Amino acid sequence: MAIFKTANKKGKYHDDEARYDILRYILQEYKLPHRCFMGYNFPGLMIEDPTRAAAYYAACMDTTAAKFNKSNGVKVRQFIVSFASQELEDYRIANEIAHKLSAFYRMEYEMVYAVHEDTGNLNIHIVINSVSYVDGHRYGGTRKEHHAFLNYAKAVLRPYGINLWYQSNKETV
Repeated sequence: MAIFKTANKKGKYHDDEARYDILRYILQEYKLPHRCFMGYNFPGLMIEDPTRAAAYYAACMDTTAAKFNKSNGVKVRQFIVSFASQELEDYRIANEIAHKLSAFYRMEYEMVYAVHEDTGNLNIHIVINSVSYVDGHRYGGTRKEHHAFLNYAKAVLRPYGINLWYQSNKETV
């Protein structure tokens, strides 16, 4: 059974370096031997080097927030789907799933996903800018928004025969 969790504790991701720090973390080269990562809604060409991509994506997200005068508050939101080792062993399938999961936020937010392969089980990390590139509204992290994505993720995983369990985090905002 796959586990879905958020990494959005109260007080986290508020500092000026939050976007860069989290993107640098999820795009560490040793976690991505097959370079399964993608950024959406960023101008320019796709960047294949994870280190350069992290800096570029963070700068673009900062620019979007500044454009809408929303540089304060929570900078990003992170969602993680972790698969049991016997449940999903193929990084290509995990990448396909990550691409499908990212579609949920693609129409409104700059976002990046990465498939981590550095542990005994595959993990998908999805990071979205908290400020919409479309109109500047913020992703509020409400229970309704959270459950909408959770239900979407369950539907995406169902055809793969994977059930999704939500790991609650009482400090999630």
